[in-house]
Amino acid sequence: MSWSALQLVFELSWRSLWNHRVKSIVVGTIILFGVFLLVVADALLESINNAMESSITSSITGHLQVYDKNAEDKLSLMGIIGNRGAKPSLGKIANFAAVRDILASHPNVSAVVPMGTDSTIVYQGNRVDKTLASLRLALKQGDDSEQRNQIEKLLMLVGKLEEQYRLTIDVSNNQEKFHAAIEDLQTVQGVSFWRSFDEDQESALQFLDTRIAPLVSEANPIFLEFLATDIVRFKEAFYRFKLVEGQMLPDGARGIMINHTQYEEYLKDRIARMFDVIYVALNTENRAIKTDLELQYYIRRRAKEYQLWLLSLDAQSSEKMKTELVDLLNTSPQMANNNNLEFFIQQFLNLTDENFDRHYRFFYDRIAPMIQLYQINIGDLIPLQNLGPGSSLKAKFYGTFQFEGVEDSGFSGIYNLIDLMSFRDLYGFMTEEKKWEMLQLKKEFSTVEFDRTAVEDALFGDTSWSSLNDVNGDDFSDEHQDNEFELEQGVLVNTQDRLQTLIEARYTRDQLDRGPVLSAAIVLKNPKLLQQTENEINQLIIDKKLPLQVIDWQTAAGFVGQMIQVMQIVLFTFIVFVFCISMVVVNNAMLLATMQRYTEIGTLRAIGAGRGIILGMFFIESLMLTIIAGGIGGLLGFLLVQYLGTIGIPAPTYEFKFLFGGELLFPQIDRDNIYMGPIVIIAVSVVATLYPALLATRVPPVVALTAQE
Repeated sequence: MSWSALQLVFELSWRSLWNHRVKSIVVGTIILFGVFLLVVADALLESINNAMESSITSSITGHLQVYDKNAEDKLSLMGIIGNRGAKPSLGKIANFAAVRDILASHPNVSAVVPMGTDSTIVYQGNRVDKTLASLRLALKQGDDSEQRNQIEKLLMLVGKLEEQYRLTIDVSNNQEKFHAAIEDLQTVQGVSFWRSFDEDQESALQFLDTRIAPLVSEANPIFLEFLATDIVRFKEAFYRFKLVEGQMLPDGARGIMINHTQYEEYLKDRIARMFDVIYVALNTENRAIKTDLELQYYIRRRAKEYQLWLLSLDAQSSEKMKTELVDLLNTSPQMANNNNLEFFIQQFLNLTDENFDRHYRFFYDRIAPMIQLYQINIGDLIPLQNLGPGSSLKAKFYGTFQFEGVEDSGFSGIYNLIDLMSFRDLYGFMTEEKKWEMLQLKKEFSTVEFDRTAVEDALFGDTSWSSLNDVNGDDFSDEHQDNEFELEQGVLVNTQDRLQTLIEARYTRDQLDRGPVLSAAIVLKNPKLLQQTENEINQLIIDKKLPLQVIDWQTAAGFVGQMIQVMQIVLFTFIVFVFCISMVVVNNAMLLATMQRYTEIGTLRAIGAGRGIILGMFFIESLMLTIIAGGIGGLLGFLLVQYLGTIGIPAPTYEFKFLFGGELLFPQIDRDNIYMGPIVIIAVSVVATLYPALLATRVPPVVALTAQE
């Protein structure tokens, strides 16, 4: 086509757009909306994907995970209920320090964080158990005043237990059991029992332990799933980590930090939790007790659990609580004299929309300080028992934490944090301390098992301890004599001293790193190079002959990773749906606009315009209209995404907080999002225009001229 012909085509195209400006505006508006929709939807989809990835990688998994190549099970950090009750066989990374140095040498690796996961159970004991423990301690220390206090508290608990058993005996299916329990409770309240207590304390305490304490059914075991790590390195690598209450686990110390979500939902007094739930429902969810049957049922069910308060209050606290409840409820003097504390607690827990705020403040101001608000408190020593073949120990509870922005997401409350050294003990790894203890025990009891190849020398030759190895391959030679945990004079210290030693112990970074771990999280400097970095690290592992395998964060997330894949498919399906709708609408608009111009095509053909001129005119016309309308639509989409990225899109529900990576989604747009919509729309518009135009040019001019406009 010559230059003059091309100029003619441009002039005809522009004049045609102007002459059919109403149709051009309608079609252009449809194109504008299609491009706008695609740009915004594409940017939101990518932002949500990035937010979900950030939710996981910046809180638990990192971008990559490495673990034992010969592991029998797959690493899954985030299952439906984690690893509770089923200890996966993941092998181990025997020497984290060596692996860390190799992995950290990659230019895109920001941090390598040691990790291990396991489950533990905490048996706290009920209120009678705790009172008996305090009584035993007072007896051991010879503190007569404290003995009397604990005995008085014990008698109060026993009296309230008898009241409860008498109230429920009529509805019990096991009358004999309840009568026996009441008889035991009456025995403890008798004078003769305490006379015999002075004569034989151990027998009396045993009776209380075995016959009375089991009657209190409040002490359910606490299940905790934990993630073992170097807490300082973890905090630096995972920016969502945030201390909520208490203090950080000191660098190199033993201890545990509990996830704040678990602390509030599972370890808090159940009636206190009820007040929290109702407060959120009324103040942030715009619900009302009067009209919400679910809230009404929840209050009725939880309000019955005040009995635990009665078991924890002494006589003075009970009287004080009754007096304050009488004032709050504005009770008449006659009613106050004729009813006990239990009656007024029931009245207090009769919550309505009108009295809730006042009762809520009263609970936290007056009642909470009198009761045990949490099953365990910050600063307590928590007895941890491994669920499996591991060991048990006590760990100090330093504080609570959460992952900022995703606090309310279900996955964020999966794990608590524990130090590496305690984890190795609980998991059953052979540590330097255990080696030394075994050495001392073998020395003390002369029960050393010699390596088969050294039996003759051990029996008849050199039997010095420096030449012996345990049958399991653990070295107990004198090179461990300078270990900082060497026990005094080669003899095991008593349990209390041992516990205090562990609590006060501080470990160097080298000691933490030289031991075994289950896996290591790799945090990247540039997450966009994830796949490339994974391939390069895998090659690095092969080159260095490390017995490891590497997986990405989505695989390491286990069930949560699979859930994210499903969400990504749903979101992708949505964007495809939007894309198809936009394409169909634009295609139909262009087809209709072209087919309605058959008469114009016939006229042009009749005055000598060739097929090439006709096709060129429609092509340029479509191209001009699409570029103008698509450009405006792309610009509007860009401006909207930029605006939303400034103010944020609020998450309407807790589920959306996971999708958004927090309370707000701040969408971002890149060049791909801007280019994709206009390019696709231009292609569709041109095809939608050229196809009917090509058909029209094949129609004889006479026939085309007779077509109705």
